[in-house]
Amino acid sequence: MVAKPSKKRATYQDVLDAPEHTVAEILGGELHLMPRPRPRHARNASALGAFLVGAFDFGLTGPGGWTILDEPELHLGPDPDIVVPDIAGWRDGRLVDEGDDEKAHFTSRSRLGL
Repeated sequence: MVAKPSKKRATYQDVLDAPEHTVAEILGGELHLMPRPRPRHARNASALGAFLVGAFDFGLTGPGGWTILDEPELHLGPDPDIVVPDIAGWRDGRLVDEGDDEKAHFTSRSRLGL
């Protein structure tokens, strides 16, 4: 029986080299490319984000005390997995990387409160 050659683990450079019109994520070491969301998806995500920011970030119609972000790039775990959720939220004080414009992502060292 011949063993399958081990697959090269995807790296952050693979994410950076992905075509512009895609969302690139790494899950379990494998690169996944997805097309950018279609207009209906983008509209619905924007509407949901507007509600969540008003209620949970600004506290206008809800409890406040959160930071809500659209499409943050998250690097999770030691390898890491790289994911781009439509919307993510952190309790105030949990997002220690906030305001760091040196990089375009947040790492698990940020004590992510997902």
